[in-house]
Amino acid sequence: MTATKIRKQIYITPEQNEDLKTLALMDGVSEASIIREALSTYVAARQKKAAKKDPLADLIGLGVSKHTDSALRHDHYLHKDETP
Repeated sequence: MTATKIRKQIYITPEQNEDLKTLALMDGVSEASIIREALSTYVAARQKKAAKKDPLADLIGLGVSKHTDSALRHDHYLHKDETP
């Protein structure tokens, strides 16, 4: 059973058109099939990349301080600035 398809009109460069025709001819499939396969591969790669956890997120809350005003007085605490 074939899935329902939605018609889309796109613009491609002449070089992309030649590549598409060549691939379709080599594989014995339609140009539309090549485009659908390429789009599916692209979307899967983007979804995989988006699903990866940001490694920097693990750094949030890592530091512990006795000071409750670190965001405001960070220069004082980092550089031993004696000004209030």
